[in-house]
Amino acid sequence: MGKKRSITYHNHYIRANTTFDKNHYHSFHDKSKKIISTNEDHIHYIQSKTFCDNEHIHYMVCFTGPAIYCEKGHYHCYWGVTSFNDQHTHLFNGYTSIE
Repeated sequence: MGKKRSITYHNHYIRANTTFDKNHYHSFHDKSKKIISTNEDHIHYIQSKTFCDNEHIHYMVCFTGPAIYCEKGHYHCYWGVTSFNDQHTHLFNGYTSIE
C-alpha cells in the first residue's frame, strides 16, 4: 500500500444533465461542499439542486468516488438519484473539474 497523499482543502465544480425521464431532463452546476479524508486519500460531499426545467426542480445529494490523479491534478466521478418531485426522479452522473 502506498503512502497517503497530503490533501489541502479544495472544492471541485460539477456540471452536467440528468437522464431524460418524463419527456425532459434537468441541467445542474455547482461545486462540492465538503472534503472528507479517507484511509486512502479523500472524497467530496455534493449537495445541489437542478435548474427549474419543466416547472419543477430536483434535489441532489451524493459522495464522489476517490481521487483520480492526472497530469494537471485530480478529479472525481459522482453519481446518484435525484429527489422525487412531480411524480418522478432522474439519474445523474459525471466528473468533477480537475483541481
